[in-house]
Amino acid sequence: MECFINIIWFCFKKLNHNPSKYQYIFIIICFIIVFVLFNLNNVFGQSLKGKIVTANNTPIEFVTVSLLKDTINLENTITDSNGVYRFTRLKIGHYKLSVSHINYENKETAFNMLNDTIINVMLFLKSKELKEIAVSGKKPLIQRKVDRIIFNVENSLTAIGSNALEAISKAPGVRVINNTISLVGKSKLAIMFNGRLSQLTGDDLINYLKSTSANDISTIEVITNPPAKYDAEGNSGLINIITKKNTQLGYNCSVQLGDAQSTYNTLLGGVNLNYNKEKNKLYTLFNAGNGSTAPIEKNIIFYPTQTWKKTNNRRDYNRYITGTIGYDYQPNAKTAAGFNYSFGALSPNMKEAISTPIYNLFNTIDSSINTNANSTRNINYQSVNIHFENKIDSVGKKITIDGDWYFYQDNNERKFTNENYNANGELMPNTLTQYLSGSKQNINLYTLNIVADLPFKAYKISVGGKLSFINNKSDVSFYQRINNRYAFDNSNSNNFIYNENTQAIFANFSKTIKKFDFQVGLRSENTGTTGISQNNNQTTKNSYFKFFPTAYITYNLNDMNSFSLSYGKRINRPSYYKLNPFKWYTNSYSYSEGNPFLQPSFNNNFEISHTYNNFLTTALSVSNENNRFDQITIVQNNTNLQITKYLNFLKTYTYQLSSSVFINKINWLETNNQFQIFYSVSKSSLPETKPIIKGWGGYVSSDNQIVFNKVRTILGELNFWYQFPYIDGLDKSSGYYNIDAAIKFLVHKKKLQVTISGNDILKSNKPIYYSLFNNIKQQNNNYYDNQQINISILYKFGNQKIKKNYRQINNSEETKRIN
Repeated sequence: MECFINIIWFCFKKLNHNPSKYQYIFIIICFIIVFVLFNLNNVFGQSLKGKIVTANNTPIEFVTVSLLKDTINLENTITDSNGVYRFTRLKIGHYKLSVSHINYENKETAFNMLNDTIINVMLFLKSKELKEIAVSGKKPLIQRKVDRIIFNVENSLTAIGSNALEAISKAPGVRVINNTISLVGKSKLAIMFNGRLSQLTGDDLINYLKSTSANDISTIEVITNPPAKYDAEGNSGLINIITKKNTQLGYNCSVQLGDAQSTYNTLLGGVNLNYNKEKNKLYTLFNAGNGSTAPIEKNIIFYPTQTWKKTNNRRDYNRYITGTIGYDYQPNAKTAAGFNYSFGALSPNMKEAISTPIYNLFNTIDSSINTNANSTRNINYQSVNIHFENKIDSVGKKITIDGDWYFYQDNNERKFTNENYNANGELMPNTLTQYLSGSKQNINLYTLNIVADLPFKAYKISVGGKLSFINNKSDVSFYQRINNRYAFDNSNSNNFIYNENTQAIFANFSKTIKKFDFQVGLRSENTGTTGISQNNNQTTKNSYFKFFPTAYITYNLNDMNSFSLSYGKRINRPSYYKLNPFKWYTNSYSYSEGNPFLQPSFNNNFEISHTYNNFLTTALSVSNENNRFDQITIVQNNTNLQITKYLNFLKTYTYQLSSSVFINKINWLETNNQFQIFYSVSKSSLPETKPIIKGWGGYVSSDNQIVFNKVRTILGELNFWYQFPYIDGLDKSSGYYNIDAAIKFLVHKKKLQVTISGNDILKSNKPIYYSLFNNIKQQNNNYYDNQQINISILYKFGNQKIKKNYRQINNSEETKRIN
């Protein structure tokens, strides 16, 4: 053990001095820990194992095997699919082995443990056949636990003909808008499957959720204030999807084809295959798409003597193929291991036609600037996860370890042309300029996560730690076309290197005392960052060590009422591209740039909530964010320059009252209605802005699922939401709303599902944002082509009772910060 600790300490020192050796040291650490954990059972004490069989020598699964000493039950376990049981770390002495199964006669065997021992047991069927007992019970639709709200999907209409994304949208406090999942009052959100954070983000995550049947889901847990076990990154909540457990063998497969028609067409397809054979589980997922949309971005700047009205008519292309393949192996009831590999190849190309007419005080055009741009972009990523789980005993004590590697490569080339025209629409002399900008980004992420869950009779403890190592290299080049050739512009080019190392440990304690549930946790994180801008000869270093406490109290007054109080502190780290000081020009007067001096911000979140009769949830929350960074467009009267950059300049407070009502008393209708009202205060440290902005906001929604026939094969949905005007940072937003509708047909024994849906039917999802800088008003009005008609066909075959076993990965907080 001392040797093992010394090796890890040596690796830490090398990681701090030689980032280029990340991959080698990371692999060494993973293999050392996996090797040690695999051999834990042989390190301490003696082992007892054996096989439980029938009179025909057939292995019996799920036999309860108990180890007793002096009538005291020391440990329990169950046999695996081969009838094998195992006990480890036993001391020398006299023991008794007790074996029981509902269909077989019980048996006890006394023995002396002197060294490793094998005891095989034969069981005989009970002489009297047990009468079948029907046990019926139904969980409430909504349950309140000490740190989360549980939505029991299997008791909802959502389980019929819906996918996981649709099921998530029905959970209390959850919004799904334009395929974006969010929690009320939270800026970010992470998805988990069976307690493990998802590697997938963006379209990959949405496609996977759409390919997962809601019928495979047992519960959805909504965690608005994550405990210390999870990363402190982001003012985010968590959604944990718990799938149904089963031991079905065989395979299943689903094939999905779709067509989304907005301004242009997009074709989608996907295949999901799962195979389960005793100790082995194989799962694969592949998705592909090709199409485009036509967003429109409008920006107006009201200078004292001029008004600039910029309109960007874009065409965003989206061609991609992504895949995941994984394998899990469980040699016995206590040990499991496996790996997961994911990849993606994306080409999100873009064409832009940007027109900027400049109006005078008489509202006539003085001049205009036209910009045409074509961006060619290729993104490739790969990720690998190696995981291991060792159950210490049968009451839930276990150790889990995950090692992850994620590689992201983004090559982007953008050609753009600027032209200036006079009031008569004539090209002004010497104003035609042509540019070429290129960007190459390579990101490597390495994470190692270890968690020990230690439940005891009177309380539960979880402890663990995480290491993450990030290396980001960005190479940005800029050229201007002169005399029919592109000349390199060193002043607008840059090589940027960013390294970040984080070490985290946590401890979590929970206990129940009569009607009270308590939970407290503490997470500490030590982070060191280095940003190097080679062209600017600029090196920026930063380090910080912080504690992130969490606390929860739940009081269960009676079967109808429960009250909860929670507190949590979190950190928001800037995305990698926000740290790159490169200037990205949209025209000769407008550019955006990153800021290598950005610092993280910190959140404090308080919430008190009440759950009534398991269908009405009400919460009052208060949160503040210190040293918040945000994007701001700096405009000057004398130069007309428009510089967009990120700065730490805000301190914000949010006070919110929210309520969620879930009604399913009618067998053909299920409705989920949400309401929030909030008051926001933003304080700015920039002298060019207002020192304080405050105001009210609100949100209402109603999601309704309808069953049109008794056999439940024709289903419909009608969903509505309205966002009232609100304040976010220095921006004021107008009100806007959205209406979606869908109809589904389940045929061929519900194996074939056909869905026709309409998104943003009235084309009303058009927010307008207002801001003020240097007493110059700015207005942004963007529409991202949300109005769509979608047709989707999903066919399932094989054994549909097999549980999807997609493995989730533990570097999701790091990968969220990629572009």
